[in-house]
Amino acid sequence: MRIVRKLSRKRFYGKACYEYERFFIPIPAKTCEIVRPWVGRDLKVQVEPFNLGFAILVYPEDRLLGLHMMSNRFRYLLKQIEKESGIRPR
Repeated sequence: MRIVRKLSRKRFYGKACYEYERFFIPIPAKTCEIVRPWVGRDLKVQVEPFNLGFAILVYPEDRLLGLHMMSNRFRYLLKQIEKESGIRPR
């Protein structure tokens, strides 16, 4: 699997050019049933650096109650994984 990068360019009246990039992660076919209920919903995405790469937490935008606790728990779990695997944190 590869992360797909898309570079978009927007021109304003033929003069100024605005560029921005977006990244897409294809979902493997064996996990499509897990992702299907989330299609069409507004989502928040949190990306955290991880020594082995990065970790992504996706949660519904309408469930903001307890969100701060969820993001802290996510960071805590990542630190625990790094500690158990014997990898030094960044």
